[in-house]
Amino acid sequence: MSSKSKSSTKQSITLNNGVELPLLGFGTFQPTASQGLGTSDEAAKDAVFTALKADYRLIDTAAFYQTEAAVGCALRRAEAELDIDRADIFVTSKLWVSDTSYDEMEAVRTLNTATSQFFD
Repeated sequence: MSSKSKSSTKQSITLNNGVELPLLGFGTFQPTASQGLGTSDEAAKDAVFTALKADYRLIDTAAFYQTEAAVGCALRRAEAELDIDRADIFVTSKLWVSDTSYDEMEAVRTLNTATSQFFD
């Protein structure tokens, strides 16, 4: 990988399974916090869509951030309006240790299906 041949949002690393993982990602923790507004679904949707439009292909979220649904909406919008294939986007999320029981994981699988088809 040469940093001269790719923009910073397109640089990636090849994992052991051959999958290309983007090196630069976009985080979704409190997208409007700098404005003192807390978290807003519309702000999160717009921020993620703008990041995807700017060639980010790694989006990070977490149940704690309460932005997972907004990320899913932005992904569907990007697929429709920007012709970006969901398979080309990495979406990562995190759970608290206390949320890793089977029942909690089922809730995440359900959220997964409802918002972005899958987490990477």
